[in-house]
Amino acid sequence: MNFLPSKNWTLALFAFAAICLIGFVFYRTQYAPKETFRLALIGSDTQGVSIGQDTLKDTDADGLPDWEETLWSTNPQAGDTDGDGTDDGAEVREGRDPLVKGPNDKLDVTEGAVQGEGAGVSPTITDKLARDVFAKYLSLRQQGTPVDSETSTSLATAALQRVSVPQPKTYAASNLIIQNDESTAAIHAYANALGDIVNRYGKPNVDHEIVIVAEALSNNDGKRLDDLSIIVESYTKVIGALLKMPVPKGAAQAHLSLINNAEAIATAIDEMRLLFSDPVAALAGLELYKTASSELGVSLETLYAYAKSRGVTFLEGESGTDFFANQIY
Repeated sequence: MNFLPSKNWTLALFAFAAICLIGFVFYRTQYAPKETFRLALIGSDTQGVSIGQDTLKDTDADGLPDWEETLWSTNPQAGDTDGDGTDDGAEVREGRDPLVKGPNDKLDVTEGAVQGEGAGVSPTITDKLARDVFAKYLSLRQQGTPVDSETSTSLATAALQRVSVPQPKTYAASNLIIQNDESTAAIHAYANALGDIVNRYGKPNVDHEIVIVAEALSNNDGKRLDDLSIIVESYTKVIGALLKMPVPKGAAQAHLSLINNAEAIATAIDEMRLLFSDPVAALAGLELYKTASSELGVSLETLYAYAKSRGVTFLEGESGTDFFANQIY
């Protein structure tokens, strides 16, 4: 968490993590339901697809381009992978599984057909997106529409845009303890109290959340994400303390924004913990994190401008100096 990270450092880390996470979603989301189909969106850990390759190349002349053979895990050197007498391309166009011998090899794209789903198991956001993309892809193939790698990526991108970001809890002004005293001394005390709260609750002894996500991705280490729970707990404590402190009425709106954006960040980080079990939900969380982090920065700038306009200055070593470090220096 480190509630007040350097703005440039945070943005750089976010950009890196976002690239990694998008790559994770596109390269590791598997469509492998009940052995009925094995479409991997752009590839898998063992089979990658180069977007720039010749998308028309069809080595075995079965109507299924080589890049698509990789997605289906079919053999690009054999026109009829499952040996049932029907070429792979024809099976896909007919809505059949090219890896299962006919005639009872219809592809299943129903609610329970996504990898990881079973009786009593609710589909994840990633499961739903997988089903959505696959259904649209299959529809294009059955219509005889050529589907190159760019089209496949476009289908996935469009589906991602329909994913709803998690909705954090929101607070209203009525949840605040607003005081009428707006003297320089009162505002000075308020600013230092903000710093005290962050110093006490907002600096857990773990790496920054984006560092954790990036390292988890880089090392394929789901256990690394456990530290995100510590950060979420830290945010929760900060928010609780911010709600209990007296707030000068002139700072109320910015203070409320600070709380709501901190709540949104906590929600986003909690979603990012799902990186390996539901990567699309984690991506939605990362998008929320990006927005809320930016808005939280605006809240801090507004609070600092308010304090400064009322003649408040901070001495080195004061909690308020730490709290507004990015604005002061």
